[in-house]
This record gives sequence, C-alpha cells and structure tokens, in this order.
Amino acid sequence: MIWHGKADDVVPFKYSEKLYEVLVEEDMSDNVAFMVDEKAKHKISIEGMLAGVGFLEEKL
Repeated sequence: MIWHGKADDVVPFKYSEKLYEVLVEEDMSDNVAFMVDEKAKHKISIEGMLAGVGFLEEKL
C-alpha cells in the first residue's frame, strides 16, 4: 500500500508515483495499491489510514 499526499513538502510525490509505475511494469500490480491524496501534505489522512487497514485485511 502506497499512500502519498500531492502537497507533500518533505518527500516529493514524484518518488512514490515512480515507485508505483515500476511495480506495475514488473507485474506486481496485484500486490500493491496506490492512493493519492490531492490535498494532503506529509501527514497521512484518516482516509489513508483506513485504506491501509482495508488493504491489509484484504491481502493478509
């Protein structure tokens, strides 16, 4: 599960986006989810946390 806020001022969004693209290219898209929060900065949102929990419930 990759979550990233587009307004992140600590870790540039482009790094997470590139990581996800590489994982998809390597045919790992069934094992990864990418959630983009258009307004969030570096701190994960409640929605992001809940999505992470849902992802783990589904995959584990």
